[in-house]
Parts: sequence; C-alpha cells; structure tokens
Amino acid sequence: MCCNSIWKPKTFLGCADLKTGSIILSILNIIGTITNLNSGSINKYNYEYRYVTPIIPIAFSVIGIIGILMNKPVLVKIFDIYLLISFFLTSILTLFGAIISIMSINIIFLAIFVLLFIISGYTWSVVHAYHKEMTSTKDGPVEKAAEQV
Repeated sequence: MCCNSIWKPKTFLGCADLKTGSIILSILNIIGTITNLNSGSINKYNYEYRYVTPIIPIAFSVIGIIGILMNKPVLVKIFDIYLLISFFLTSILTLFGAIISIMSINIIFLAIFVLLFIISGYTWSVVHAYHKEMTSTKDGPVEKAAEQV
C-alpha cells in the first residue's frame, strides 16, 4: 500500500524499499547542500566560513551512503543520529519561522517552513526505519530479502 505512516514507514514513498529510499534521500541531501553552496545562500555574511559549514551535511551523507551500501549498522546509526539532530534543529527553525510568518502575514514562508519540517522528518524516519530493519535481522536486510524470494 502507498499509505504508509510518515513517521514509521515500511517503504520509501510506498514504491521502493527503505534501503533505496535512504540512498536517494542521502544523495538529495548532498545535492541540496551543493546547490545552496553554489547559490551563495550559506553563510553569505560570514565569508571566511562559507565553505566549511556545508562539509558537515555532505560528510554525514557520505557516511550514510557508505554505511547503507556496505551494510554497516554503525555508520547508518551515525547518519541516523545526525538526521535526528538536524530534524530537531529544523523543528526549532520551523517554530520560529512560523511565528515570524504569522506575525508578518506571509503564508509563503509559512508553507516553506512546514515543507522543510516534513521533508526533514521524513528523511530521518526513513533512515531510522532502515537502521531498525538492518539491526533487527541477524544477517541484515540483504539476506532477509534473499530468504523471501
């Protein structure tokens, strides 16, 4: 079914497995960070650290991709923790952004903040569900899938 829970997904968007979804979301995280870097929206007022800040999401996304492809639960857990912290910070940003958007009567910014919150939460939930799936079986998800065939 395509009606999976957003916070406890069993598949990625109802169409792909959690491993594929985790890889796709990790790659999109890298692409989004590089896009923001090229657009100059990251640290445009603090030019000295402009290229240092994007290293963090790119590094953790690469760690996540390596952990997912090599079936390393420790690396996926590190990526999971990073995404949880990122989701927590995004929640705070969304709360403040929503307050400011409501005060300034700007619905577009409110929609952007809510969309950012949903995407950040769904990314964390997919990777977290994949990590649980990975650690719940003794041999990992690849062998579990092979047994089902």
